[in-house]
Amino acid sequence: MTPKAMIPRRLVTRLEAKDLVSHEPYEGATLTSLGRERAEGLHKTDVTLSWFFRAVLALDAHERKAMRMTELVSPSVAGRPSVFS
Repeated sequence: MTPKAMIPRRLVTRLEAKDLVSHEPYEGATLTSLGRERAEGLHKTDVTLSWFFRAVLALDAHERKAMRMTELVSPSVAGRPSVFS
């Protein structure tokens, strides 16, 4: 069995209110289908931005910079091939 990460209760409460996770006391939090969809969108945006920062802009620390911008760029913009190719 893998040890469960400790998640601050306030964070879990906010994520539950947005229907992104379900939480069972002493069992942990699990992504809902909406939460998984949101996480997958954020991951795709992060990967796209990271590639763009590295390959097109030749930025140092491209992954760190991509993570900081991921929340600011909508998945629909990041998914446009003409924007990042």
